[in-house]
Amino acid sequence: MPVIRMRSAVIYLTERCPLACGYCYFRDKRQHDLSWKVLANFLVLVKREWGSPRSFVISGGEPLMCWDKVKKLVMALRSGFPGADVRMQTNGLMLDRTKIAWLSARGVGLEFGIDGDLGTTARWRRPMDRGMFARLVRNIRAALDAGISCGCTMTVHPDEVARMAENLRFLKGIGLSCVDITPAAFMPWDAARRAAFRAAYVDIVATPALRRMLFTREDREFMPAGLMDISLHPPGDVLLGDAFLCLPGKARKKFSLWDPATGTLRPQMVAYYRRRYALLWKRPSWRTYRDHVSFGFEMVNAMMGRNYLNTRQIVPLMRFMTRVHLSYGHKKISA
Repeated sequence: MPVIRMRSAVIYLTERCPLACGYCYFRDKRQHDLSWKVLANFLVLVKREWGSPRSFVISGGEPLMCWDKVKKLVMALRSGFPGADVRMQTNGLMLDRTKIAWLSARGVGLEFGIDGDLGTTARWRRPMDRGMFARLVRNIRAALDAGISCGCTMTVHPDEVARMAENLRFLKGIGLSCVDITPAAFMPWDAARRAAFRAAYVDIVATPALRRMLFTREDREFMPAGLMDISLHPPGDVLLGDAFLCLPGKARKKFSLWDPATGTLRPQMVAYYRRRYALLWKRPSWRTYRDHVSFGFEMVNAMMGRNYLNTRQIVPLMRFMTRVHLSYGHKKISA
């Protein structure tokens, strides 16, 4: 019986990326890649401890900077974990028709990083320019035309709140129908900006054409106790989910669940995470997936011993989004 049950595995192939987004979760980029030996050992660990998770997410940095490794990993996942959903997170700039055809033939979904129109996206995903943005939009449309399941992460900077609905309409116009809205971490979410975000989000959810675009599985998927995401970080640390990407490299190594040299779990760290996550399940006995992610952000602060990540600002926004989705159609939600 595994000590932690796995929901999905997130594999960060590299810390390298051609963009330097102002709100990037990677706060300690050191240009590390995952070696194939570490990847292979991780897949053995997953199979041995957890059997077959429902999904794998290939991410970075920008995973397309390691295209040969992406192909090798996809083939290993398809042979070792048949039936698992495989998706890749990408800024979309390094895609081309050859890569799109290859990914389509193997059923790999894509999640693009695009925050709306040129003005909004280029302002924070630097050094995005007009030509790069046009290439990104062409690649999104080409992926959709190839039959690839595509979504996007729309990161909302506090200064872009007033344009949320307009940016959603832009994304709808280029063909995207599944958008995950995320308030930007490490940014100045003061009380006025948080209030503006809540009001704008309520208006979006109340607009049927925009509400249908929102990725709401995180709010409607209830997590039983003990079910977690497992994440592999360069150069070879295993942690729990997206939030821990924010940790500096030394902290990621300190809190890693495994010994990459032996491919075995570290019992003391498994016990640490189980104790921490036990707090999450005391009341209520269930949590939505977004609650689970929010708790991960709070754990980052506990690990760092300070308010390293601005959880006091963004976690209430994330939980407000959950309330809106769970209550919509039953009672009016006010900002």
